Amino acid sequence: MVEEKKAIANGRDLDISTRQAVEVCSWIKGERTEKAKMMLENVINKKVPVPYKRYLEGAGHKPGMGAGRYPWKCAKAILKIVKLAEANAANKGLSSQLFISAAVANKASIPIHYGRHGGRKMKRTHVFIEVKEYNEKEPKKKGKSIQGKSEVKND
Repeated sequence: MVEEKKAIANGRDLDISTRQAVEVCSWIKGERTEKAKMMLENVINKKVPVPYKRYLEGAGHKPGMGAGRYPWKCAKAILKIVKLAEANAANKGLSSQLFISAAVANKASIPIHYGRHGGRKMKRTHVFIEVKEYNEKEPKKKGKSIQGKSEVKND
């Protein structure tokens, strides 16, 4: 069995919106960890908006893009998890050249308030982030490949 060079970090029962977490996770997925941390810090400082692709209702247009918002509370929580994933990778002995290979946000169980406030529901989200080593020798696999042309050269 081939062991992949990856590290993971989980955030369980975070007090953030699941919809916002889905949008932020899809935005940072595939990015290098340094760039993702810078992007999330810019969202926290309200300099760069997160583009909304799925949950568009009520999200206004931002300059240079379509619908977007500044989910700063969600960005703070996900930034912590990215830093944890980097620390886990360093503990495993991986290099500092990492990229986010998976970023998933799932809805957690919803606890309700006790007593008279039982009708109010709380927000709870699970966030899973996986980082892998970035290998510059491997070409990026974005877009469609051309059929019939081989990139491997036989010497």
